[in-house]
Amino acid sequence: MKMNGFDKDDEFRFEQLVKARDNNNTVFYFWMSFFTVAIGALFVGYYTMISSEGYKACDYKAETTLILSFGYFVSLIWHWSCKGYYYWVNNWISLILNHEKELCPTRSIYSCFYDLEDKRDLCSYWKPLRPANISTGRLLGLFSFGTAVAWGILLLKWLPVKLLSELEPLSVLGFSIFGTGIISWIFSEFFKHSKMNIRTYMIPNHAFKKTNIAVLIRIGFVHGLYTLC
Repeated sequence: MKMNGFDKDDEFRFEQLVKARDNNNTVFYFWMSFFTVAIGALFVGYYTMISSEGYKACDYKAETTLILSFGYFVSLIWHWSCKGYYYWVNNWISLILNHEKELCPTRSIYSCFYDLEDKRDLCSYWKPLRPANISTGRLLGLFSFGTAVAWGILLLKWLPVKLLSELEPLSVLGFSIFGTGIISWIFSEFFKHSKMNIRTYMIPNHAFKKTNIAVLIRIGFVHGLYTLC
């Protein structure tokens, strides 16, 4: 029997989707704080070392190489994590919207914000006091990519390669952007063979009522690994 457009199983399924989406956000915020602190600590350590009195690059080759390499690596991992979060948060939102429309179109909670016919009057990308439909996930992905590129520039300038030392700043920037993109592509291609069939983890509608939030979280974790790889 349906109450207010929902029966108990439908409402339970909808609530679990919303909880899983919220849990995905919470986990991402935790790891984003971790990456931010780690990258900041590495940069502070690097700047403190090179600005210390009596610093000579030849005396700290191993330490400088280690900090710059690890800073670049952590920044890449952070960028990939941001991309994975952005991908899966869109998937959770799509599931919520689809279930809401299928179960009770007249009782829209989330979908009503996506069904506005004309959003142009609500957006202004250049007026400082007007709102704009800008994705925070995309901005965060751009920022994390820029952070990785910045660490790449520091690393390229440090490497004892004569060709790199003779490059103009814009050329070094281009090398860092290109190298970061190539490394990301190689990473995805290298792990492509280990991707699992995502359909294996889809939950049939008739079994959803027996699925609790813990199972959804585990499935979301597997999906996250699938995306990262």
